[in-house]
Amino acid sequence: MYLNNKDLYIEIIVSKAQGKLTRNAEKMLELLAKKTIKKMRYWSNDDKLDCYQSGLLDMFQNWYNFNEEKSVNAFAYFTEVFKR
Repeated sequence: MYLNNKDLYIEIIVSKAQGKLTRNAEKMLELLAKKTIKKMRYWSNDDKLDCYQSGLLDMFQNWYNFNEEKSVNAFAYFTEVFKR
C-alpha cells in the first residue's frame, strides 16, 4: 500500500466526521509508523519496538487533534507525532 498526503488527509477528515478512525486511516497510520521507524537507529531491538509501540499509541490517541484549518499536510503532522 502506497501512502500519500492527500489520501491520508481525506481519511482523517472522514474519520473526524464519523467521530472515530476509519479502518483505512488506521492502516495508513500503521504504514507511516513502519516507514518512519526504519529511518531511526536504536541500540537494541527492544528499544526500537518500544518506540514503535509508543509512537503508534500517541498517533491513535491524538489523531483528532489534527487541525485541517491550519494545514493540509497530515503526513508531516502524524510523522512528527510519531517521532516525538
